[in-house]
Amino acid sequence: WYDGNARLLTFTVAGANAGEKPLHSVLNMGHESRMVEVPSLHGLEWRRAVDTALAPPQDVVSWEQQSVSVSSAYVVQSHSVVVLEAH
Repeated sequence: WYDGNARLLTFTVAGANAGEKPLHSVLNMGHESRMVEVPSLHGLEWRRAVDTALAPPQDVVSWEQQSVSVSSAYVVQSHSVVVLEAH
């Protein structure tokens, strides 16, 4: 929060209710793509729900149609947002 030149923010949000799975979000407002480490999940896997760098309809995918599994890292393109959902 003290670096005025920071252009990358990542955070994980826990489910609000019992049974609701976590989300992991990455906001890359920089001019370059970044390889971002993804937190590990015990018994679950991350799947890509949103990647604003992709063309529709791949940019936003419903929970049922999420097929891209993300293990330990993901490349986030410049000026884009990625949201991963736990499955």
